[in-house]
Amino acid sequence: MSSNQPVTQAELEKLQRCQMSMALLVRDLCDRHKINYFLIAGTLLGAVRHQGFIPWDDDLDIGMLRPDYDRFISVAQKELGPRYFVQTYDTDPWMPLPFAKVRMNGTILREAGSRDSKWNAGIFIDIFPFDGVPASGILRRLHKWSLYVIGRTLLVKCGFNPGAGETSVLKKVVYGAIIRPVASMLSRRLQVSLIDKLARRYSGAATAAVMATGGAYGYERETIARAWVAETVALDFGGAPFKCPLHWRDYLINLYRDYMQLPPLASRYNRHGIVEIDFGKE
Repeated sequence: MSSNQPVTQAELEKLQRCQMSMALLVRDLCDRHKINYFLIAGTLLGAVRHQGFIPWDDDLDIGMLRPDYDRFISVAQKELGPRYFVQTYDTDPWMPLPFAKVRMNGTILREAGSRDSKWNAGIFIDIFPFDGVPASGILRRLHKWSLYVIGRTLLVKCGFNPGAGETSVLKKVVYGAIIRPVASMLSRRLQVSLIDKLARRYSGAATAAVMATGGAYGYERETIARAWVAETVALDFGGAPFKCPLHWRDYLINLYRDYMQLPPLASRYNRHGIVEIDFGKE
């Protein structure tokens, strides 16, 4: 697909098949190494409502509590082999996100928001660490805004333009007066170190709440009870069993409210804004 044409339904379905094959590899890797994982966000919603992908969805999301995430990162590249690339801060100097992407080498999946990025842009699935959050409301706000500001400076540092579509006057001021100047002054290495320390700040203790670090729905909506994901149950996704949060109903209500209600037709589109897709030899 060229950058001037929308993704076709056939391409979307082929993309989902590629992502499913990668998810099965990750699932089996985790089972071998006794690493706990669970489907999250739209992928979990798809498992519950559609027993597979939401028909118009274009990504696949997996979550892990931080200790399991660290163990996964330590073995994933060797286990998955040269056909795949485990993209993190450490493996790609243009990676600005605080979670991992497992990419399929020899393919391209370019999104509108990262059109000009130099990072590895292969077809991917996302692996999110779930980190502890403080109980205090004041500390939570401090934690949230610290992660937000430093995270956005790293996006700018890596060639992204996260403030391009902002309509909030406050956020526009923050971008112009704080984020861009800080991004130019601080090295990428320092920014990565700060984000990592902030994300892990409360993960050394069994906090009552955790959040998907870097999750698309923002700090508040991504913050959930640790008990919801501490245990898992198998649900069908695309004809295969995958671990899901034991309290998946609570999780989905928190994120989507009436999660079984289909959105209006106008809202049924792939939200990442794919501008280029190339399956290579797939």
